Amino acid sequence: MGQLVRSFDLAVELYASGQALLQSASIGRIRCVVCDVRMPGIDGFALCTALRALGLDVPVILMTAYAQDGDEQRALDVGATGFLGKPFQERELLRCLARALASGESGSGI
Repeated sequence: MGQLVRSFDLAVELYASGQALLQSASIGRIRCVVCDVRMPGIDGFALCTALRALGLDVPVILMTAYAQDGDEQRALDVGATGFLGKPFQERELLRCLARALASGESGSGI
């Protein structure tokens, strides 16, 4: 995923888990979060909720290969900017990133 996003000429920081992102010293500089719904520790929905609880209005794009009824609405309900079902086309991710970055807070990278 990082390589794909870099191919759009965007800066990327990778984290081993949602918890690692939440504990990162650079969390305040992030302009957009792209993550899977299913992750070790906290899932993508919980990560989005935690970011909002910290007062971070950073755009979040959630993706999953295991979409279930209601997941897209749940993503929107927790404040996600976008939701992608896998597999997705590169242009779909680019569209979500462009929309997220156009509406996002200031910062240095994804």
